[in-house]
Amino acid sequence: MDESWLQGRAIFGGMQSALALRCFQTLVPATRIVRTLNVHFCGPCAAGTVDVEARVARAGRRVSCVVGRLSQGGESVAEVTATFAEDREHWLELEGPPRPSLAPPSPKDLSAKPGIPAFSGHLDMDLQVGAPYSAAASAQVAGWVRFRRATAMDEALLAALADCWPPAAVAMMPAPRPSASVDLSMQFHQPSRVASEDPAGYFAFEASSAVARGGYAEERGGLWLPGGRFVARIRQLRAVY
Repeated sequence: MDESWLQGRAIFGGMQSALALRCFQTLVPATRIVRTLNVHFCGPCAAGTVDVEARVARAGRRVSCVVGRLSQGGESVAEVTATFAEDREHWLELEGPPRPSLAPPSPKDLSAKPGIPAFSGHLDMDLQVGAPYSAAASAQVAGWVRFRRATAMDEALLAALADCWPPAAVAMMPAPRPSASVDLSMQFHQPSRVASEDPAGYFAFEASSAVARGGYAEERGGLWLPGGRFVARIRQLRAVY
């Protein structure tokens, strides 16, 4: 991965998640869809070659548990686990939280703004709530996002998009300060083999932090198709310096 995917001095965490998930998918039957993905960031992942290892910890009749790691120079930069499972027929159907109320997407070039990471150059993003370093009254972000280069979406790319927005906590800061993900957990509620309902490929996102202490902020967010279908939940612990 080249330097255009950097987030500060490390490769964008969402892309690390996508790499691990692509590797994991080669080990499970195609009928088993990723349901959860957990990533613990052990150290900065530098631009360049990344080794990805994976093994099936256990496979049952419908569920496979996979574990793996990303490493550079023999040292772990991320430890990853995932659960894959086949659909089950069931009467219980809950649609998830409603999509945030947003104006139609109008992407803006954020790359020239202070503190905006390099990887944002790969995205079209319309951040409508919670501009970074705007001394906002609350830790919340919301808007639209898509990959700038048109591509067919899959679960791995959805994992990358689910981690692409600025940390909600930095909206409350008056000036740029570094931050980094310590770990993240994703749940995929609508398998993303279904392409975005929007021909332009946009997804709506929203995230907020309700707890921040000792230089760490918990963040919870989600990703929606434009028509309102909830597709992914993400929770992560952010280090805020």
